Amino acid sequence: MSKRNPKAKRNDNLIVLSHEHHHGLIYCNRLTKANKTDNETLRAYVLDFWEKYLVAHFENEEKVFIPFLDGEDLTLQFLEEHKKLFAIIEKIKVADTDLRTLVESYRKLLYDHIRFEERVFFPWLEQKFTPEQLAIVGELFVDMEVNAHKFTPKFWEA
Repeated sequence: MSKRNPKAKRNDNLIVLSHEHHHGLIYCNRLTKANKTDNETLRAYVLDFWEKYLVAHFENEEKVFIPFLDGEDLTLQFLEEHKKLFAIIEKIKVADTDLRTLVESYRKLLYDHIRFEERVFFPWLEQKFTPEQLAIVGELFVDMEVNAHKFTPKFWEA
């Protein structure tokens, strides 16, 4: 049975995703300290977290939610923001002089996207989905250990 967790302010079946979003916000916070490192370390950090964590997160969200969201307006924003994030990463991979500007755009877009999912998309899902649908979602997401924060050097601590 689907229920709300009053401490988390989130349906129990979506908590795993909220935990993943928390790690994404930590990452965004660390990216605000990009001026404390060189370009190659910054690029390596961005791509390390992206490849180890975010790609799978986005793919899992799309695989699980899209079958339930056919034709819904919020689906367009959800998917469009994912596409924009993938596109900006491709630019970051090859950027030279504009790397820091791209990373800041990426950080802001990712932060805003996480906030959109937490504040708009998930509450909408909780209202729209039946308890059975939310239970299916909960079964498809597994709480994964996040090793993505083990990057060195830890330039954000300097």
